[in-house]
Amino acid sequence: MRIEKETTAPIPSVAPDGEQPSALARTDSITDIEETHKQFGKIQIMTMPELMETRFRVRPAVIDGLLPAGTVRMGQGIIAIGIAAFLLPLGEAVTLAGLLLVGLGCAPIYPSIIHATPGRFGADRSQAIIGVQMASAYIGNCLMPPLFGVIANHTTIAIFPYYLLVILILMGYMHEALQKKTKAAQ
Repeated sequence: MRIEKETTAPIPSVAPDGEQPSALARTDSITDIEETHKQFGKIQIMTMPELMETRFRVRPAVIDGLLPAGTVRMGQGIIAIGIAAFLLPLGEAVTLAGLLLVGLGCAPIYPSIIHATPGRFGADRSQAIIGVQMASAYIGNCLMPPLFGVIANHTTIAIFPYYLLVILILMGYMHEALQKKTKAAQ
């Protein structure tokens, strides 16, 4: 004996002509539903904008107080400690640690300078200025090592810490001059 299963077709959410079937059409709006369900037991229901305005107010990040001048100065200080480790005759381990510190000190400088550009020069000019900053960084990345190689060929590689020190002093001077100029303009 064969048992016949009853099958039904699902009710389409949209009719073939693109109209909503009248059986599925709702007359109440979302705002009516929200107003009647604002309280769910002891839990208050609110929209995301209400939540962000009342419970999770946007506050500036802690690091925003450091950026960009503090982060650049911190990086420069770490570079200076690394250069000092190079100059001190304390062995290979300290010299390698100095090289590591120079690299770690360089890490926050470029992103901090890029981050500060719209605030210093205005959002309308920042795209062009960031382009110049990036081009300058690439040119410096390409030219400074060979320049030191030429200098070291004519002298000695022992001047490497002094070479880094000259670049650090130049960078520090230029950064502080920019800081003063932008503070005076504001």
